[in-house]
Amino acid sequence: MSDNDELQQIAHLRREYTKGGLRRRDLPADPLTLFERWLSQACEAKLA
Repeated sequence: MSDNDELQQIAHLRREYTKGGLRRRDLPADPLTLFERWLSQACEAKLA
């Protein structure tokens, strides 16, 4: 596999991240709550 093929495969996996954001006002007061939320989402997506 050439370097170009590998780059195209990586580019295909890229996601658009400009649709969402992380704002302090949207965060829970307890950082562990946020971590639990992130971990749960990662598990649901089979990333963890």
